[in-house]
Amino acid sequence: MKSEQYYCPCLKACRKGISLLQVCEGKLDKDSVRRCQECREQVGERDTFCTHCGIKLIAGSGERALLRHEALELGASKPPNKKYLMSMVALTVLCLTVNVAIFGFLAAEEDVELGRFTETEICRAGIATIMSKNVGIVAFDGKSGSSYKFHYIRDFDKSRWDLRCYLDGNKLVWATKDGPWRTRAGDEPVHWRVSVPDDRLTITESYADGSATVRSYSLSEVR
Repeated sequence: MKSEQYYCPCLKACRKGISLLQVCEGKLDKDSVRRCQECREQVGERDTFCTHCGIKLIAGSGERALLRHEALELGASKPPNKKYLMSMVALTVLCLTVNVAIFGFLAAEEDVELGRFTETEICRAGIATIMSKNVGIVAFDGKSGSSYKFHYIRDFDKSRWDLRCYLDGNKLVWATKDGPWRTRAGDEPVHWRVSVPDDRLTITESYADGSATVRSYSLSEVR
């Protein structure tokens, strides 16, 4: 059906010709044309039934016919009201909150899953993996604040290498004795994971090209 515009004195939007899905039940002014509320064809002032489609015309005692505005664009639908939109926003926020809480809980569970390994042993295995050394030559030197200190003696020149390490969730963060912690952009991330049933510790150092160094340790190897 071809779009039409209707004008009425009760709705300012009508006089501006705005295409809205509205209902106007005011009286028509004297210059308005009376139309059938069903087929929109022009009807007479005193007609009770539409001479085009036969439907009973809407009219009140002593009043002109009431005019109903429908969407002026074919296939247009009524926009959602403010209350509906606010409800959808609240539901979305609730879902996001629940998801964050669930993932946070699972992450926390993973973080404390050390099995029978200690943080010192995990750091020791991490240092050995990062430096490509046998875990047996990495010695624990004590704790400083929340980090652990280690060193090893390099075989070919007998030089001493001191390093530090701490665990951040399932991440293993390390640094040389006086160097910065390797948490900067571009530093290769190192992760650890403990398989509880078989007491296996896996250390993974990932690289920018998608490759990785992965080493697995038994409990007896790091003690």
